[in-house]
Amino acid sequence: MALDIREDGGLKATELGDQVHGLLIELADNRYLTEFSSKLSALMKLTRNLTKHQPNIEEHSKVAHLKNIRMPLKTKMLLDVKN
Repeated sequence: MALDIREDGGLKATELGDQVHGLLIELADNRYLTEFSSKLSALMKLTRNLTKHQPNIEEHSKVAHLKNIRMPLKTKMLLDVKN
């Protein structure tokens, strides 16, 4: 799924990110993580409302998330090659 952050100011990407993070937190079943996430989410919403640079922020977030996703995949591929 490709999201064009510039198209809607990052709204769809933000919604998708909230859903993915919510699922990960639910699967973790950790009350401390749930509480922390709730507080962090409130701060992020406040920040989004205060800044007019949301598309730029969302683009940076997208790049960082993709790096986090790709690194374990690259590591696994390297381990598979060595074995």
